[in-house]
Amino acid sequence: MPDNKSKELKCCKKDAILQAAEEVFIQKGYDGARMVEIANRAGVGHPLLHYHFSNKEMLFHQVVQRKFCILSQTLWGSLEEKELEIRDYIATMVSRHFDFVHQHGDYIRFIIKELDMYPELFTENRALVLEQFKKTSDRLQDLLDKAAANGEICSVKAENLLIDILSLNVFSTCTKTLIKSFKEDMDEKSFIENRKAENIKMILGRLRPENNSEK
Repeated sequence: MPDNKSKELKCCKKDAILQAAEEVFIQKGYDGARMVEIANRAGVGHPLLHYHFSNKEMLFHQVVQRKFCILSQTLWGSLEEKELEIRDYIATMVSRHFDFVHQHGDYIRFIIKELDMYPELFTENRALVLEQFKKTSDRLQDLLDKAAANGEICSVKAENLLIDILSLNVFSTCTKTLIKSFKEDMDEKSFIENRKAENIKMILGRLRPENNSEK
């Protein structure tokens, strides 16, 4: 029993470190983040931090991987739901991804900035990202092909559709502050709800049977 409790405690401390690291990375950037500050914010000693993560780069990789796994589950989970028509599958996927991006907007902006400045930091996670993207794309392609064969939608490449979803939702979140600066009376909640509805409408519009085939 003591061993199990010890393992649970270490796991909780590791989660606290990852959460603290994410906050510090977002606020200070990769260059500005310091292991000591991360340890202090997580409420752990410096030795325990290095027990779990030997250096800042390793900690950064873990933060990125953890968040990406959540995103993958968000997209993949939509495809695993039963008894949904293809348009409902896609609408659910767009909606859940939009909510994820909106909830983690600061993190998304941080990743875009760091990816542009230090692409080498993402080398370790690239294989995982590509593997999960292909898994989701292949599953989605099966659903799209079946629906297209039945005349429900036009023929469309899942990879392109996923990129459209990612682009629309990320752009909506990243431009929210910019739009608000020009429209001071903007109701943020209404803006977010409207953008999500519009994004779903645009993505579903691509699936209309009368659209030109991509294949």
